[in-house]
Amino acid sequence: MSKKFITSDEIILPEKLYKYRDWNDPYHKKVITDGEIFIASPNRLNDPFDCNIQFAYQKFAENEVLERSYLNDIIKDQFPYFSKIQHEIEVNRLQKLHKDPKWIEAATKNTYDRLSSKIGIVSFSELYNNILMWSHYGNSHKGFCIGIKSRRFLFEKDRKWGGGPINYVDEYPVILPTTSDISDITTLLFTKHSMWGYEKEYRLIRTKAANTVEKIYEDDIAEIIIGYAMSEKNQDEIIKIAESKYPSVPIFKMKPAIYKFELIAEKIK
Repeated sequence: MSKKFITSDEIILPEKLYKYRDWNDPYHKKVITDGEIFIASPNRLNDPFDCNIQFAYQKFAENEVLERSYLNDIIKDQFPYFSKIQHEIEVNRLQKLHKDPKWIEAATKNTYDRLSSKIGIVSFSELYNNILMWSHYGNSHKGFCIGIKSRRFLFEKDRKWGGGPINYVDEYPVILPTTSDISDITTLLFTKHSMWGYEKEYRLIRTKAANTVEKIYEDDIAEIIIGYAMSEKNQDEIIKIAESKYPSVPIFKMKPAIYKFELIAEKIK
């Protein structure tokens, strides 16, 4: 299924998107202390399958007409000086490689490495009160969460993001190595197994931005939320910095609900 990129304000977005952080991590703190959000390369993500879906060479090899047509075009482009005999030898050689598991593994790694050097990713969640997200990304509820104003962060200040919601699936997707279709490219970048579905992830991407930072300003921030188990010392630090740098931004603290498996945000500033 084709997935839209976030390229205009016509696309439906949650009003706010949330980033869970650990105040004890000096890089995570920068979102508040320095107004910076880190744009990660794919190889920094915590899912080994994320942006790392193997091209289906085995399916490709089942269609010899498609395979040879693709290889003919590749060889003509890369080796225009080849004779007919040289050309045919090279096609046959590559056909054999497409059946070699070691070659497929190396080709997959090469694609992943190239992608990781070019694409930068920022992941957000639709939810601020997800118990697992606080546990996994908010330092076991001792961290914090920053809510951003989605449209302002994506479309204002001349920012140029692509992106959209993650598509969670149970079956491994099939992407042929011949692909140039936008739906297949977005499948590579926006597909995760359904076990990750609890994250409700919205992913922002930018080319030539791997391992850089995006500035975030007071008018980008909707709210700051403190984990219910954060120490009083860390909480006081966040409040002090926020009052100085983001005086108009409200601050909340999470609290376990009574007789329910829920978290409630209570305003404290």
